[in-house]
Amino acid sequence: MRPLIFGMRRWCIAMLIMMMPGLCNAAADPGGPFADALARLKEAPLTELGEAVDRLAETKDPRVAPVLRALLDGRLYYRKDDGSVVFGDPAEDGLAIVNVLDGETLGIAAKFDLKKIGVNNALRTRLRETLGRLELAADDPVQRLRAVEAMSQSLDEENLELLRARLDAETDAKVSEAIETALALADLSSDEKAVPSPPSMPCTAASIRRRSTVCINCWRRTRRANTWSPTRTFGIRRRSPSNPSNPS
Repeated sequence: MRPLIFGMRRWCIAMLIMMMPGLCNAAADPGGPFADALARLKEAPLTELGEAVDRLAETKDPRVAPVLRALLDGRLYYRKDDGSVVFGDPAEDGLAIVNVLDGETLGIAAKFDLKKIGVNNALRTRLRETLGRLELAADDPVQRLRAVEAMSQSLDEENLELLRARLDAETDAKVSEAIETALALADLSSDEKAVPSPPSMPCTAASIRRRSTVCINCWRRTRRANTWSPTRTFGIRRRSPSNPSNPS
């Protein structure tokens, strides 16, 4: 019986020794969807980089936003020797680099040892929109405000739904004001086309700003009562004595 026990013990020890390299490699390399998407971001040609950005965002990993911000700011590189994706910030003798996967500080690297992951103007727009959606739920109100400003550059239906949902939960006054302004301008843009301007109203930049301000302020006052409409706003404005185009 005892030889059998000793034999099983030796077998278990041998198996553990054989498994140790794999366990060590798993600990050293986080792997997973984020690492796979990050590798694709590094390898994708410029024409496919947008799809790689979307794939990275879909992982919902907390490291996604810093990576996309670095890509937008021109601070995302990979090392030519081992392919590691790194953040790079200017330093006296090159770039101070940090490993994206594990946050390890890797010291100073010469610029010729790194390859920047570049973007074009179309991708910059896509990055701003994606970052806006990611940062809209951040704890920091400064990040949320930056997200609203980025999303305001492209007020499609998806972004508008996110802003409407965020407005009800927003606690910061500046962020709320930015969301309200974006939503009001979106409503103005969609409904103003159905409201013909009086022929006597000059279409100048100043008049457009005045009309937008009136609509936004009206929208803010009446939003919770759900009574705002651009048609009603312009109708009231045209009858207002302060309106220089008022026929009366």
